[in-house]
Amino acid sequence: MSTTLQAPKEYLKLIKQFPLLPISSESKLDAAIEVMKELTRPDRKLTNSESGYLKILTGLIREYESKHYAQATSSPQEIVEVLMEEAGLNQTALAAELGIERSNLSAFLSHNRQLSKTNALKIAERFKIDITALL
Repeated sequence: MSTTLQAPKEYLKLIKQFPLLPISSESKLDAAIEVMKELTRPDRKLTNSESGYLKILTGLIREYESKHYAQATSSPQEIVEVLMEEAGLNQTALAAELGIERSNLSAFLSHNRQLSKTNALKIAERFKIDITALL
């Protein structure tokens, strides 16, 4: 006996927009990043299926970038710390500038919590980096 699973409409729409297959070119990478940006908008509330899609899409983007771009492996926390240092900002100043709780930023930088998508987007936009580096 086989079981058929029904995929939610919003998930099927995302699959049609960008199928969850290995990314094989720069143009497909750009398309994947655009979908990811749309899903990580601060005003966007994701369903469980959209969150699952985003998690897999982010993994595909990371996989492509790790194969095609020479990068030192840095954690999101290390990246933010270097960017803060280069900009001459401490946690308090960055949190105030971005309008985020300093305690949340501190917990993230000490590896005790992940960034919310809203805060990740604020940091990515502030430092002009790809949000995938923070997710």
